[in-house]
Amino acid sequence: MGAVSKPLVEEARAVFRGLGYELTAEGEAALAAAAASLDGDAAAVTTAMRQGSPAEEILSYADERGSALIVMGTRQAAYTQNMLGSVSHEVVVRATAPVLTVNLVEQ
Repeated sequence: MGAVSKPLVEEARAVFRGLGYELTAEGEAALAAAAASLDGDAAAVTTAMRQGSPAEEILSYADERGSALIVMGTRQAAYTQNMLGSVSHEVVVRATAPVLTVNLVEQ
């Protein structure tokens, strides 16, 4: 197995950094659109985009903010309606605040 040249490694790093910036921008735009769609509702809407394990980040963010309720979607099909995905399951099991899960699958 041959060594990879330093310029090739640097080029790959630059590509991945660019992809990360692009994904971050798309994520922030999606969060802004979701928040705007809820504008004027009774509840205050706060958005955040974090990196890491999804369940860990949701739990730590909720704890940091002292959240009274965690609302999250699940994309399980109708026949698995009583089963939660791994992230929502972990949040439901470990959260100190109540968790409301909403089925996002169109029926």
